[in-house]
Order: sequence, then C-alpha cells, then structure tokens
Amino acid sequence: MKAALAIIAALLLSTCSQLPSTLDQILQAGELRVVTLNNPSSYYLGADGPQGPEYDLAAQFAADLGVALNIYSVRNASQVLREISSGRAHIAAAGLSREQTPPLYASYGPAYQSVKEHLIYRTGTERPRDLRDASYNGQIEVATNSPHAATLQRLRLTLPELSWVENPEAETDQLLYRLSRREFDYTVVDSNEFAIGRSFHPDIAIAFDINQDKLLAWLVNTRDTTLLSRVTSFFTVLESDGRLSDILDRYYNKQTVIRTPVVEARDFMEHVQERLALYVDWFKEAASTVGIDWRLLAAVGYQESKWTPDATSPTGVRGLMMLTDDTARSLGVTDRLDARESIFGGARYFINMRKMIPARIKEPDRTWFALAAYNMGFGHIEDARVFAQAAGKDPDKWNAVREYLPLLTQERWYLQAKRGYARGWEPVHFVDSIKLYMSMLDWVGAVFRSDLYVTVGRPSPVPAGASGVIMAAFGNSSEPELEALFSQVAWYQKPPFADFLTRAEEAKKSGLAIDRGAMFQGITLVSVPVLSPSWEPLLILTAAGHSHDLHAEALEPLCRDQDRSVTTSTGQCRHACWCRKVAIADREEGR
Repeated sequence: MKAALAIIAALLLSTCSQLPSTLDQILQAGELRVVTLNNPSSYYLGADGPQGPEYDLAAQFAADLGVALNIYSVRNASQVLREISSGRAHIAAAGLSREQTPPLYASYGPAYQSVKEHLIYRTGTERPRDLRDASYNGQIEVATNSPHAATLQRLRLTLPELSWVENPEAETDQLLYRLSRREFDYTVVDSNEFAIGRSFHPDIAIAFDINQDKLLAWLVNTRDTTLLSRVTSFFTVLESDGRLSDILDRYYNKQTVIRTPVVEARDFMEHVQERLALYVDWFKEAASTVGIDWRLLAAVGYQESKWTPDATSPTGVRGLMMLTDDTARSLGVTDRLDARESIFGGARYFINMRKMIPARIKEPDRTWFALAAYNMGFGHIEDARVFAQAAGKDPDKWNAVREYLPLLTQERWYLQAKRGYARGWEPVHFVDSIKLYMSMLDWVGAVFRSDLYVTVGRPSPVPAGASGVIMAAFGNSSEPELEALFSQVAWYQKPPFADFLTRAEEAKKSGLAIDRGAMFQGITLVSVPVLSPSWEPLLILTAAGHSHDLHAEALEPLCRDQDRSVTTSTGQCRHACWCRKVAIADREEGR
C-alpha cells in the first residue's frame, strides 16, 4: 500500500512539474489576452481601427512574443481586477495606479508613466491660488466615485471648508467640455487626461497640481513569475530604444496653439499665397476626377497638414493629406510624401467614405457625414445616428447627429454603442474646420477663381452669405442679373432676395458684410473687400470668430489687422481696406 501511494505521489509530482508556465501557455496557444478600459487613455476604436496608448503597448508586447493580441474592454476598474484574479486575462492594461492593492496571484509590472492630478480652470478667468481659493470663489465639479472625488475627500481632512459637486453621469471628456462652456468653474483631472482634452478645448488650463506623481503600470497574472519577468524585460527594452516615449508622445504630447480669428486669417492668407499656389492645379484635377468641389479637397488638405507635403504625425500618418500606410496602400498611393499622389489618394478616400453614406441623405448633409467618416470612420457616425433617431431627431441631418457624437465619450452612452467609446469631439471639430476653410477659400482667392465679379454665391455645400453680399455690393451686375444668380445657388440660412439686396446696400455703405451664425452656431463672419486702384474688388478677406468677441467696437481694429495682413502678404493693395476708409471718413464728417 505504501509503495502504491509512493508511486501515485511520484506520478502526481511528475505531472505537476510538467505543467507549462503562464508564458509557455501563451506561446503555445498563440494568443495574449489583455483586459482594458474603453476610454481615450487606454483603448478605443478610431478611424483606422483600435487605438489608444494601452492598446499600442499591448500590441507591441504581443508582436514581441510573436502571438495574436486578444484585447477586450470591461466597464470599470473593479471588473478589470476580477478578470485578472479569475485568470481570464493574462494582463490588465488599463491605466492602473500602483497605489491600488492588487488581487491574489497578480503583481504590478514596472511603472511606465507617472501622472499628476491637476485642478483645471478656464482661461480668461482668474486663476485660483489653491483649493481653498477655488472652493470659496467657484464651483468644483468631479465625477461621482472617481479617484478625483476620493482625492478631494482625503484633502478635506486637513481642509474642512473644501466643497465640491459630484456628477453621477459625467466622464472626464464631458467635464472638460462643460467647463469650457462656463457651466461651472473648476474640475480635477489626471495629467494624461488633460493632455488629450486640451487638444479639443484650448480654452482650459492647469491652475496647479493637487498631489504628487502617481505611477501607472500593467497588472500581470503571477501564478508563476514567467510572464511578469517577460513584461519587465519588455518595458526595459521599450524605454531604452525610445518606443515607449514614442507611444506616449503620440497621444499625450500634442501641442495646442491658441489662435485668434485674425491670426488664423493672416496665416491662411500667407499659406494661400506661398503653398496653395503650388498645388491648386492638382487639387482641381483630382476633384474633377472624382466629381467634388476642389475647395472641399483643398480645405481637407489644409486641415490635415496646412498644405505641407512632407508632414508626418507621431501616429505614422504622412503627407499632404495625412494618409496612413494601410490606407495609402489600399488607394494605390506608392509615395505618401509625393504631393500629387497624396492629393489624388485623399480624393479617392473621401469618395470611398461618401459611398458609405446612405443614398437617401442629400447634400449638404451627405458631404458633412462623409467628412466625419473621413476623420473617424463610419462606424462611430452610425452609432451617433442611432442615438439621434432614438431621441426623435432626424438621423439624416448632420446638425442633429453632431449633437450626439460627443456623447460617445460618456460611459452611459458608449456602453450602448455598438462600437464603444469614441473621441466624438474630433469629427465635429473636423467638419467645422473644413466648413470654415472652404468659405475662406471661396472668399480670399481672386487668383484662384474666374467668377469673382459675377457669382453671388457658390452651390451647396459651400455657404457664402457674407461673401455674396460683398460681391453684390461692389460688382457690376444689374438687379435682374443678381436675382437670376441668387435663385440658382443654395446657401445655408439663405435670406429672401429683397433682404439680400438690403444687406448688400448696407455692406456697400459700411464697407464690410457681417454674417452672424451663417457658418455654424455661435460664429460670426466679417468679410472685407480689398480694392484695386480702380475700386474693383481684388479679393475678399474674412475673419471668423465667436459672436460674443466680434462686437461693434471690435470691427475697426479687425479691419486694420486685415489691412496689415494684405499689405505684408500680397503687396497687391494700393488702397487701404474699404471699411477703414469708411471709418476715417465717418470721423472726418462727424458721423
């Protein structure tokens, strides 16, 4: 009996010793299972597939192991820990802090990033000195049950008067958006969250740091040490060869330049003269080939690269139209840095996106949806259309759907979405920018348009209200000719013809035309003609900005700034801007 037990024990020990290690199991199965969170600092679906810093790191590790990556998201950090403790996931890559106690049979790998908690305020308001000052003079808002709420709870032990509001439905993206809209005064976010959010809300800033650095790391299944050892070696190599900093820079070190409308207009004028002139024929040729307005294609190029043919982003997109390697290959583009190839590739890609839009959607909405898909991919646009329809809105109207795209940053919404989290602000900002650049192209380029003196507006989807008023006021067309042209064009918020004539006469008297909200809600456009010595319009300069900034007192200095931008960038203008002449004449005559 004892001999038999000994034999059985030996067999059991032999069997146990032959069980493969965790790392060997991964290699044999050919699959690495990684659990993460669906958010901008971890993992999400972008225009070209999965993205996010944790996804990029996990993809690199799986590639180094030579296995497939199976990455999946769960709802919150508690579920992340359960996935690791149950053994369903090999690694948790979810922006976890090493301060959090790991579950049984799990250990943290090496720290790969340190973050701080910031108090964030809105630029243009008084910067608070400390938390006591912020709590006394304004409202601090954070998400309910968030790490930031826990931080404030701890700080209240030494600062009893500290108060704040906890929002049960808010995510970081939504808090930053509402802060930028002046709905409250301050919020608390991690430094990596702020780095992403600042790209979309340039009017927010760091008031001060709240605490010391927190170290972020992967949580690794450690039923044995083989996987943890390999993870440690991986991050050591990743840091030494620069790949770690490349990945983090790709998402967190985007520099946002805060630009005033006048600066934007001046820079655009310079780029029209110095850059667009080199490529305008290719934009026209490519646009004609696929049947779109060349100004649309040129506006996309300006938004993507400022018409820079050798532009390269940290994410690997390159060229004037900023195409990914996979996209370029699918479009037949062999050299992304060849400006002509890039422009033609961008035109074909836009058409591919437009073909995905349901045929029933008419212009201009079809173009705006195609642009949003060009920026983010069609899947997330469909998610937002579903939300809009469920709310009783028209899913075929861009202005309805654009209100739901930003909701894809909020947990209670993206958990219902088929494709999960998305940086919904991006396509909204992208489309708004394209609209603006299209209109500016429509107005500033006498050298690029043969119809400056006869066309009142441009066909949809290009809005041209202020420009049309200026051309009507200074052109030589008769009233019947103007009415015939006016009836043929489709404008956004098109006025009745009688109102248009009245506005044209007012523009001629004042020397400028103003459209409030003609582009998109809350934006005012101010158009000013640049006149030749014979008082014919050479081109139209336009400044665009928030309506509350472009009030009556701001118009004369705006005209002066536009005047300087023309004389320094074109050298064509012998007369000063008309609006400046009118302002001077008004003062001389006591008006």
